[in-house]
Amino acid sequence: MKTFTAEGPDEHALLDAVGKFYAAALDPAAWEDAVATLGRLVGADSGLLQVTRLPLAQVAYVGFGIDPERARTYLEHFAAVDLYLPAARARVEPGDVVWEYEVIPPDQIAGTEIFEDYLRPQGIFGAGQSLGGILQNDARGLAFIQFVGRARRRCLAPSADETLKVLLPHIRRAVDIQARVCEAQLAEATLDRLQLGVAFLDARGRVLRMSRAAAETFAAHDGLELRREVLHAASRSEHTALERLIAHTAAPGLGSGGPGGALPIRRPSGRPPLSLVAVPASPAATLFSGILGAAVLFIADPEAGPPAAPAETLSVLYGLTPGEARTALLIAEGRAPKEVAQALEVSVDTVRTVLKRVFAKTGVDRQAALARLLARTLPPLRRDE
Repeated sequence: MKTFTAEGPDEHALLDAVGKFYAAALDPAAWEDAVATLGRLVGADSGLLQVTRLPLAQVAYVGFGIDPERARTYLEHFAAVDLYLPAARARVEPGDVVWEYEVIPPDQIAGTEIFEDYLRPQGIFGAGQSLGGILQNDARGLAFIQFVGRARRRCLAPSADETLKVLLPHIRRAVDIQARVCEAQLAEATLDRLQLGVAFLDARGRVLRMSRAAAETFAAHDGLELRREVLHAASRSEHTALERLIAHTAAPGLGSGGPGGALPIRRPSGRPPLSLVAVPASPAATLFSGILGAAVLFIADPEAGPPAAPAETLSVLYGLTPGEARTALLIAEGRAPKEVAQALEVSVDTVRTVLKRVFAKTGVDRQAALARLLARTLPPLRRDE
């Protein structure tokens, strides 16, 4: 199949490249293939997508045709003396497509360290050998996609700049999509570290997303469980109340949903009831999901105990010694001084003496007040983290 016309790549070749960049937005491992595909269209020997993050000038890249050893030396040394980066920061805007001589004229780069020790040895020393598209240039950093034709070819394809101009808006969107996906993944990973169960449900009670603690609660089939992705309570009367709570909270006709509410869920095992609190989520309608409203359900297990926290955390926050911090954490778990003494293998008098010092440093005067203080201070992390 012919992929080039006299003016440059044909429509099928361009669409193939566009598809690969959007695929890379959801699969980071596909970026190299996407960049290489575009590199072939512009006649490049090598290319990369590079991100420089500020203020630490951290550099990350993905590309093709790049010698690993030269890439290592660039990251370790030449990135700090690369004159193109500050020049680009000052002269280009996101969406620009620029040749290297438009960023720095050849006579200003000749004789510099980056030119003599890095570019020239690679056969990069003429005008029109390097073309870049600017993806980001703001307080967070500089991101660009760049293609290079080396000495044996001397320059890129005649249509290289026009090809990059056509594809650059798609590349920028793909990069933005990946950033948003990464942010969502970070948020999901954070939820998985919480001791509190969190589930997102539509108005029918279908679970859209859930944290690890919520999944474990549902899998236990003790008061709450999933049936075909829909949340059910073990008791019929409580299930009816649960359906009403979720439907009212996610109410599609009320914009951001109803005011929410709370509900205790008894457990057939006889363990203390689960506590549910529902609040409306922002509307998340999409073309395919049909979600017009959603509820966020917080699930607390009274037997979960205090959140996990290393003793070092209390040492930093309140100036406690390691021994004082360990004592404070045990008290926060609801243990009596005698139980703390047994756990630490010290006398009860020692525990009481340590507690006096802990009270003085934390500004409380009772064990219950100390437990409340630590419950407000420590993040509610799972104990297996």
